[in-house]
Amino acid sequence: LKHERLFGVYIKNVRKDKPEIQIHGWKYADYRAKYDQLWLQNWRLRDLTPYVINNNVRYSAIWHQ
Repeated sequence: LKHERLFGVYIKNVRKDKPEIQIHGWKYADYRAKYDQLWLQNWRLRDLTPYVINNNVRYSAIWHQ
């Protein structure tokens, strides 16, 4: 029997006019590629949460413009 721990991130978006992009459960290489892509488009990382599932690190992230 495998056990998984799932974590959620909730950040109230008080500025409804600000666009937001979220990713959840991504491997580092995928997260980093998205980070590099979004940086060039003037998106900035607001929150990054690493966590472990079955001995594998996963990432959730939120970007704002």
